[in-house]
Amino acid sequence: MQNYNLFQRLLHHVVLNNNYIPEFFFDLEKFFFKKEISSITQDKHLFITGLPRAGTTIIMKKLYETKKFASLTYRDMPFLLSPNLWSKAIGRFIKKTEPRMRPHGDGIMIDINSPEAFDEIFWRVFSNKYIQKNKLIKINYDEEIIKNFKDFVALILIKYNKKNFLSKNNCNLLRIETISKVFSDSLILIPFRNPVQQSYSLLNQHLNFKKIHKENGFAKKYMEYLVHHEFGMDHKYMELDVNFENSNDIDTISYWLKLWINTYGYLLNSNVVDNEHIFFIPYEDFCQRPNDYTDAILKKLNINFKLTEKISMNPSKIENNSNSDSKLFLESQKIYKKMLDNSKII
Repeated sequence: MQNYNLFQRLLHHVVLNNNYIPEFFFDLEKFFFKKEISSITQDKHLFITGLPRAGTTIIMKKLYETKKFASLTYRDMPFLLSPNLWSKAIGRFIKKTEPRMRPHGDGIMIDINSPEAFDEIFWRVFSNKYIQKNKLIKINYDEEIIKNFKDFVALILIKYNKKNFLSKNNCNLLRIETISKVFSDSLILIPFRNPVQQSYSLLNQHLNFKKIHKENGFAKKYMEYLVHHEFGMDHKYMELDVNFENSNDIDTISYWLKLWINTYGYLLNSNVVDNEHIFFIPYEDFCQRPNDYTDAILKKLNINFKLTEKISMNPSKIENNSNSDSKLFLESQKIYKKMLDNSKII
């Protein structure tokens, strides 16, 4: 987003700054690919969701590298709801770019063929009532929207000629029950991390993106178009529990610890824990034995593939918690222990 030229920025503004153009091209693509959509069998898909900074991107990248999954990539921008028409018209002529570090500054490299959390654009276009002034809320979806989402997934599978869809989308926490019902044979992964470590990482990225947004107005609009409100000047929290008390201390570790507690505490008290297709993934353990986790995930999806390359990962050092509220710290550690106790994929 920071390296787009003037024409690319203008195109993104024109296409993504409204719901009408994406919806029109989605309907057009459904018309042209009606036969192909009807032939798609919705196999086992994979949805990765949760609060950021817990390894969601790393897990997505490692699984995407197996070449067994279809996912939206930067090449599909900005016509995300019509990937086949865009590819046939222009997208396929876009040259591959040199890998560059993403704006997070965390060492993760991306290029034009990298998968990213772009499928949230669907929910924004067809049901944007969940996007409110300072938060994202849970809403109900009617049958037409669900049917359109299944068609949307089918179109991505058609474009990439795959059977399994891969989504890494933090906002899917808001509709996790819906997704688990619609794609009942799919897996949903919820990575989590030591709460102090994850909260400090969230805070650092928030401050990082505040700086980026101040210096680059397009970056702020770009993230707004894609409903990436996790960090920065336009931060919106996901209201999973209406008892969450949002406050003005967003630039402090206490805010992010409270958000961590609210998010994972809610999940532990929901029916997510008892769903045999939803798994909590502990980041620290994943870093120690990533191949074991990826092999277990692929096996549960009935995908015949085994990673032969040894993945080497090391969890970063846990931040000093001396500046965090002791009450919040103790509460978060209790939830963290319960999360670990409910981690069951391997």
